[in-house]
Amino acid sequence: MSDNNFVATPWWSLNSLNILIIFTILALSINLISYNVSTKEYFIAIFLFLLAFVTTYTTKNSTCALDLAWIFILRKVNIKQFIWTILITNLILFFLTWLSYRMGSTLDFTNSVSGKHSLGFGNPNTLGQVAAVLIITSLILQMIKGINNISLFSLNLFALGLLYVSGSRGALVISFCAYIVYGALRKNFLPERNQRILIFFYLFSLIFIVIFSFYSTGESVYTSGSFLNILDKIFTNRIGLNNYFMNQYGLSWFGQRVDYSYGSSIGLDVQYAVLDNGILKSFINYGILYTLSIFFLSYLLCKRMIRFEQNWILVPLVSFCFYGFVEQGFNSFWVNFTIGLLGSVFNTKSVFLKQLPTQKDGK
Repeated sequence: MSDNNFVATPWWSLNSLNILIIFTILALSINLISYNVSTKEYFIAIFLFLLAFVTTYTTKNSTCALDLAWIFILRKVNIKQFIWTILITNLILFFLTWLSYRMGSTLDFTNSVSGKHSLGFGNPNTLGQVAAVLIITSLILQMIKGINNISLFSLNLFALGLLYVSGSRGALVISFCAYIVYGALRKNFLPERNQRILIFFYLFSLIFIVIFSFYSTGESVYTSGSFLNILDKIFTNRIGLNNYFMNQYGLSWFGQRVDYSYGSSIGLDVQYAVLDNGILKSFINYGILYTLSIFFLSYLLCKRMIRFEQNWILVPLVSFCFYGFVEQGFNSFWVNFTIGLLGSVFNTKSVFLKQLPTQKDGK
């Protein structure tokens, strides 16, 4: 057991980034060889490669390059199979990690004050991410007739149990948002036939969370009793860190290297300095150009999916928007799996229709 120790790496994860990079290169190579790549797709690949090269060079970080590579690799993926793969992969990941913990290979990193548990993961928030992804993918599959209500109930009961054990506030935020959007769509509070309202709902959510994220960098976080000060206490100094990183680095067009310090999360006396707000991290660390490119692609994805009556896309898109306020997993395709669907906006209508869980003619 470990008290107040949220930074630890299970033995199989020591080289996980290198493994992921190698796997990405192999997948990209096979993708380029196996598919008949059109001239348009080559231009898209060149744009994504240049953007990945610039952001990787300026940030000294491979996250953007990996995201952009998988946007291209998954551009023609069958969406229903993709969602199933995400759900099953997270289930397998949990059980392998949990079994490793039960066999003594990894530890349950806990906090005796907050009651958080990791059950073998290196961080309780990672366990929370797995739970949240299980909830979101199960809701999507129920909406596209991939699973029945009994399976939905069982999966969500299991995932909510993991969420409770993890004590992750970020996972709680995204799960709550997912249930709200799911309920609004099922009960027609978001009118399924009014495409403009549905698209506006996503744009409003995205713009609101971006504005609120920048507002959270204000100096009033240090004023006792202020709204930001209260919010900072609720989210254990994360709001104060927003202010710290904005003052320390500011914004750049093409990204910049940002130094993070992992240690005690108690106070700002700077053993612990990590920018958990994924929205701000994207703007500050990865740059305005990269961030706006991803946001624009997400808007095009939302618009195109809703045009073909795939309104379920609002569940993950809106949920991950709000998740971005409290967790940097918003920027990683292995957490925010909507990034893996962004490449579909480049496809022709006929190719896109083949990707959909249910095919609609559109307007």
